[in-house]
Order: sequence, then structure tokens, then C-alpha cells
Amino acid sequence: MIVVAHYYPVYIKSNGKPAGWWARPYSQFGGDYKAAPMRFEPLIGRYDVRDKETVKWQVREAFKHSIDAFVVSLWYSVIQGNWEKDALEGLISSFEALRSEGDYYASEFYLAFMIEGHNRTDTEVQEMIDYVWDNYASKDWYLKDPDTGDPLLVIYRPEGKVTITNPGFTVYWCASGASDDEKWPYGGRITATRQQRNYTYSSGVMTMIFDYITRTSFRYTNAPNTVLNPLNIKQILRDLMAAYAINPKYLAIISWNEYFETPIEPTKQFGRLYLNLIARVLGYRSYE
Repeated sequence: MIVVAHYYPVYIKSNGKPAGWWARPYSQFGGDYKAAPMRFEPLIGRYDVRDKETVKWQVREAFKHSIDAFVVSLWYSVIQGNWEKDALEGLISSFEALRSEGDYYASEFYLAFMIEGHNRTDTEVQEMIDYVWDNYASKDWYLKDPDTGDPLLVIYRPEGKVTITNPGFTVYWCASGASDDEKWPYGGRITATRQQRNYTYSSGVMTMIFDYITRTSFRYTNAPNTVLNPLNIKQILRDLMAAYAINPKYLAIISWNEYFETPIEPTKQFGRLYLNLIARVLGYRSYE
């Protein structure tokens, strides 16, 4: 089983001050709690994903707690060339520098990408896929599927339809909106991702598989009155053990650092609570 955590490369600093998503209102979803304060703060403070020491710390923390790779979110704004492109390229540059310097954790760690395809046309989704293929898919650090040997790509497309040309990825489609019975037999808290090999997707032809499953109960919901309890240890352990028991090809944790929901990276509020829960089920790795 390959354990991945979804990673958001959108936290930067400008002139020494928090910028990017640090500077956004509390929730990208808007609504009644848009102006609420963030519930979590990083243990190392508000960082810049382009900073090599930050990346080194994140990779070390992930690896020693049994996470094998980050699946990095890619928005269309990267294609358009705004600050998010600079943030992503800075993250990749720092990660590559660590590997070239022989950093133990970075040399054992991998990256892949998730296309944030919601509210985007098929053409725009295709542009993002081609961007990853042209710029990163051949890198030695890019996570390869153990069965096909092809680079892994996740597409998030909750609208239900997208038609693409696949240049050579092993693709999983991460979709929302399925019933609990379709998602997971243990109460719907873990979602089995949909996949179809010809990479032409529609809601009528998808099949549910348990090769790539996403565990979602770390998340707060979008509604302010129905938030999940971040200290519901019994539920978190139950879900993790249920996922572990079926031994999927991939277990995807949502998310490493989406601070507008619930991050699993160490925070000032909860320390390494979530990482320790994951490692307790999956096994700790040695520092050396």
C-alpha cells in the first residue's frame, strides 16, 4: 500500500509577510463563516512552500510517519502564470535540491499531481494534464504506479464529466457526490475513487474501485454547524484500520496542509496528533 497525502502549494510569503492562501479569508467556500479565524496554525509558523528548509521539514515529518508521497494540487491558474506557478515551481526546485544534496528523506520520498478540474472546461483540464506530462512526469522523483510503471495522476472533477486524451499516466478520478453505499461500507467516511482505463469519463460509465481511496474524516465540512470533531480519536482510528484491512494500492489522506479544513501536518494546536494516529496504524519509520 502506498500512502499519499494531498498537498496544497499555495502558502507563501511576500516581503517577509504571509501571502498566498495565508492572506485569504478563512474559507475559500465563502458563506457564514468566511471571516472566522483559522482553526490551525503550522507548528513551524506560517511558511513559504518555496523555502528549502520548510520542504525538508515537511518531507521528514511525512516520511517518518509512514507517508510515501505528496499528491500536489494543480490549479489552472498555474497554467495562466500567476503567483501560484511561482509557488509550485519553487516547491519543486527546493525538493529537487534536497534530493541532489543527498537528503535521506527526500531521496526516499516522491511527488505526484492532482488536477483540480472542478469548474474547468475539458480543454482546460487537458492543458493541466499536458503541463504535468511535459514538465514533470519523467522526473525520477515522480511517483510511478507499481503495476503499470506509469506516472500517477489524480483528477478531481466532481461535476461528473470530462473527456481527455491521456499522454501516458495511470489516472484515478477523485469524485464527490456518490452515496455512502457507493463510497465505503463503513459509513461513507472513506471514498473509493472511480477509474476507467480509456480516460473518457462520464457519470454513467464509471466503476467504483478500492485501488485509490481517500480518507475524508480529517476534514471539517463546509457547513459551520456540522464540523467534524478534530479530536474524535476513536473514529479516526477505526477508519484508518478499516482502510488498512483491505490493503488498497493507494491510501490518500486529505490533506497535508489545507488549512481551511483540517491539516494533518504538525500544528500548534494539536502537535503531531494526526500523524501519530496514522503511524500508529501503518507503522512508524526510523529517523535513520
